[in-house]
Amino acid sequence: MLRPDISVVIPARDEAESLPELYRSIASVLDRLDRSAEVVCVDHGSRDGTFALLQALAARDSRVTVVRLRPGGGKVAALLAGFDRARAAVVITIDADLQDDPEDIPVLLAKLDEGYDVVSGWRRRREDRFLDRRLPSLLANSLIRGVTGSPVHDHGAGLKAYRREVLDAVRPRLFGGMHRFIAVLCEDAGARVTEVAVHHHPRRFGRSKYGLARTWHVLVDLGTVWLTSPRRSPSVGRLGELVVRGRRRGPTGPDHGVSEVVERTDDRHVPGGGGPGCSSRSDG
Repeated sequence: MLRPDISVVIPARDEAESLPELYRSIASVLDRLDRSAEVVCVDHGSRDGTFALLQALAARDSRVTVVRLRPGGGKVAALLAGFDRARAAVVITIDADLQDDPEDIPVLLAKLDEGYDVVSGWRRRREDRFLDRRLPSLLANSLIRGVTGSPVHDHGAGLKAYRREVLDAVRPRLFGGMHRFIAVLCEDAGARVTEVAVHHHPRRFGRSKYGLARTWHVLVDLGTVWLTSPRRSPSVGRLGELVVRGRRRGPTGPDHGVSEVVERTDDRHVPGGGGPGCSSRSDG
């Protein structure tokens, strides 16, 4: 089976209403690219019809692979499961809630082609409520930049592009809520990181999985990032290793709590329906 040029990884939880339109938009963008692509969708604990809908998409489009996680792993476990099944040298991540715009994917790829290892989306005109969404994000991003020295303005953006080797390098430091700090971790690993302005849309379906309650978790994770940075002294680094060992719990190991995978059985792509075979297997 030929490896695609691009893997698009989509973590999703209770996004059944958003996914049909998201799939159509991503498929339209990928059809216009001069590169081969695959889409890896990871359902992490949905209670609506998300998994059934993703199964149907995988049956229609051989580019789609679906992974189902047991509940409780969170977004990092979903991203890790997606990264593990992504086969391309370039990995794009995008959220499933329709607030990210797939039309920005070519913009990220063009920037990556300039020689960067990581391109992070920057939601400069963010379409969210101010008090419980934008204000905490502004404060958190300012704190992250101040503590780590990272130039990235929007660490919480779901739309990002990575080179595979950089993701492999930072994988041991991904757990808990570290999805917010992947750009920082990549910088620590010596990657060239930049950002580009991307579009952002109001949430149309469902509700946000985050709010003011996440602030404490961001602070704890930021402290962990600081302690485990290779730029710290050896004594601080050893303390960081102890912190990581204490915090590395839950389904973030090799299988990430995977319960089922729906995957391609051939390389045919049939846009809009019709027929490539898909297989479904249970991992426990």
